[in-house]
Amino acid sequence: MGPKGFAAVEKLARRAREQRGGNEPRLDHFDRSAPDALALWHDAYLESLASRNYSLGTLGGRRDALKLFLSWAAERDLHRAGQITRPILDSFQRRLWRYTRPNGQRLGWSTQRNRLSILKDFFRWVTRQNVILHNPASELELPRPEKRLPQEVLSLAAVEKLMAIPDVSDPLGVRDRTMLELFYSTGLRRTELCRLELADLNTDRRTLHVRLGKGKKDRMVPVGQRTGRLRDAVVHRSRHIDDCRHPAYFPPRTRVEDTVLDLAQVSANFDEAFDWLCRAVGRGPTTTELVRSALARRPRHRWRADIEAALDDVADGARSVLERRYITGVERRHGLPQAHRQARTVINGKTRYVDNLYEEASLAVELDGSASHPPEQRWADSRRDNAHAGLGILTVRYNWADVTQRPCFVAAQVAGLLRARAPGSTRPRAPRTAAAGLVAPRHTCTP
Repeated sequence: MGPKGFAAVEKLARRAREQRGGNEPRLDHFDRSAPDALALWHDAYLESLASRNYSLGTLGGRRDALKLFLSWAAERDLHRAGQITRPILDSFQRRLWRYTRPNGQRLGWSTQRNRLSILKDFFRWVTRQNVILHNPASELELPRPEKRLPQEVLSLAAVEKLMAIPDVSDPLGVRDRTMLELFYSTGLRRTELCRLELADLNTDRRTLHVRLGKGKKDRMVPVGQRTGRLRDAVVHRSRHIDDCRHPAYFPPRTRVEDTVLDLAQVSANFDEAFDWLCRAVGRGPTTTELVRSALARRPRHRWRADIEAALDDVADGARSVLERRYITGVERRHGLPQAHRQARTVINGKTRYVDNLYEEASLAVELDGSASHPPEQRWADSRRDNAHAGLGILTVRYNWADVTQRPCFVAAQVAGLLRARAPGSTRPRAPRTAAAGLVAPRHTCTP
């Protein structure tokens, strides 16, 4: 299984262009050789609309509608505007009425009316360009418009159930929940929602500035009380937002490394800040180099010095707060040799990773945190330890209380195992201390 949620978005965005799929633009192969060729004036008509500031959505809709007519006409060897008559257009109108989509459904009356209206406007424009003498679509009768009420309206309970679907513990879930709340509160169109910027929201007046809405018109929309009560969603303002904005994503968002630094900035303590670094780097959305580059743009970051030092540990393989506590409070503080972090082992074709592996002594030190080693998986950990024993690797396990409250005892025990299994792997750097005399710590151990 690949990454999910926000991590999946980051992985997909990092793909090379040739890996992203999509359809290559297809040539229409319409005849444009004659001066009054339909395809030739179809291109000129769209260019005219673009020069009059019509939206891209309007241009795309009219292009699709006219291509459907041009394809139908080409099948009947009708390539020139002068060949089109009122009976031919009536025949095309009947074709639209009989047209069936791939899903087996016919075109709705509003869709047929829209396609024919575009066709009428096209021939009106062609006539004004003196390409043809008269407009064959001037007397074309459009289908009667339908006036229908919605068949079913969501109840309040159904709306609440819909709002509860996104997982707000994930950044993408917070985004989806916010979009649903805005849809429900303001009645925005989909494209209008995609164009929203953070500056468009006025929290004091509780209004939303919709830019380039229907007809390329701006408008102010009131935001309901419900949107402001979205749990776990907090608006942060930053002077670095232009530098942090991702150049490719839409709707706009910050880069992962900048988001991590923002979360670290507001963390209650450095353990929480370091946990954000581990999540971002360990799951693959970013790298320590990118986080360093983002940190270099923020000379006044709250945890700047600590993060710079911690990034070295993350780069070496530290993937949790407990693992870094072991590195700083046990290994370095007591002068133990540096272990191989996240060491890879292969047993019966299965790849496994060890938190800390002292290769000379074949000693594995596993750190059982609540996140990576929940109680229900202790038997799986035991089976892995047994499998490592078959390779001659001895495994010892320590929990949070061991590493944080009894670091000297842990260091003494690890040092004793290292000396017993690989004599000379631990060399005293100072006179012996009270830590069982097995290792020379860099501080005074409490007996």
